[in-house]
Amino acid sequence: MYRSVVAWGVLLGCGLLSMARASTARAGGYDAFMWHTARHMGLAGAGVSYVAGPEAVFHNPAGLAQSARAEVLVAPALLRAQLHASPARDVNVDAKPMVAPYGMLGGSLRLNDWLVGGVALFPIAAAGGSYRYDGAVGDTRDEARALIAELSPALGFRLPMGFRVGLGYRITGMYMRRYSRGSEANNPGIHMNLSGFDFSGFRLGLQWSKRWRDSPVDARALHVGLAYRHTVRLNLEGDDGYAASMRLRRAEMEFILPARATAGLRGDLGRFSLTADLEVRLDAQNDRTEVNVSLASGQKAALPNIFEWKSGVGLRTGVELRALDDGRLPLRVGYAFDAATVPKSYPNAFAPPPADMHMLTCGVGYRMRPFEVNLAYSYRFGSTEVTKQDVEDSDFCAFCGHPGDYRVNLHGVYVDVSYRID
Repeated sequence: MYRSVVAWGVLLGCGLLSMARASTARAGGYDAFMWHTARHMGLAGAGVSYVAGPEAVFHNPAGLAQSARAEVLVAPALLRAQLHASPARDVNVDAKPMVAPYGMLGGSLRLNDWLVGGVALFPIAAAGGSYRYDGAVGDTRDEARALIAELSPALGFRLPMGFRVGLGYRITGMYMRRYSRGSEANNPGIHMNLSGFDFSGFRLGLQWSKRWRDSPVDARALHVGLAYRHTVRLNLEGDDGYAASMRLRRAEMEFILPARATAGLRGDLGRFSLTADLEVRLDAQNDRTEVNVSLASGQKAALPNIFEWKSGVGLRTGVELRALDDGRLPLRVGYAFDAATVPKSYPNAFAPPPADMHMLTCGVGYRMRPFEVNLAYSYRFGSTEVTKQDVEDSDFCAFCGHPGDYRVNLHGVYVDVSYRID
């Protein structure tokens, strides 16, 4: 009972952070690197080596050990996406433009000289889209939405010789909705709502810093970081719905949020800083699964849902210039590259295309102790063509896309405000 109350609190909290009209859909891919505070998104999300404060719960829990005596963080974000894909055979269309608010809430408290505790609430992955097209059963509305949210308490430990380590515990919740219906159909072809929770996730982190000068205007420092996010397996369940125009009494499936390992490096030289993170995404852990359904007639069936995600790498890098006499005005630019992890043989019309993705970012901040405010903008894009030859040897997949042009353009605006007590 206690775990159920906490778990539903996670989704309720993130639902408030990401609430939108019924026509609003989620965007950004199941596990896209888009959910960050503005101070790091200005550098394309790079921050594993030097992050400090409540946002370290997400980036690298070792960074909590650098936090002030107490800190509170509020970080809203607004995303707008445009998808183009083939949700049905011989259909290649634009999805309805999608606008969705997201955000992060967090806080940290120094317990003694070497130990800091923190907690944060944030979305970690999402996907979705809404298409209208003339299909086999008339004017068809085809929609999907997915949101994965996390509540994570964490601890950061300060060690001798500039080392810091951290550990975070993850309470993860997921909601998924799939709907498809033609105007000439008697029943929805697909109408499913699934949700589930996992209580076994964790994050590990390590940081090391060497500082020769610590002033913002004549800084001389080197920072190194490592972070690991373990695999999460979510058992999703739902009651009452339709699949393949059959009335369902119950549906179940397993969704795997793959592991990730990241190494980061940052160098400070005077007013300039150069930051880079290299990430290995073990997406091959999410291969294929089945949606097991119990029909209203009492029969049972299994609908194949194939991912075949591939392992890949991501690179995020950025440059910061600290302006004004005391360096209180940081200016940031960044670039990120994510190698394709979705194969062309199993495209998804409601997630990023099976292509390499690129992201350009910029940002600015202002520090006026005890407050700090940051603003950032990002533009993420990628495209490819899926041909009939790409999918001709593929197994049957009940929820996959079809041959056609696939692309996404995703704009993000990020703000964060923090209050520190030193």
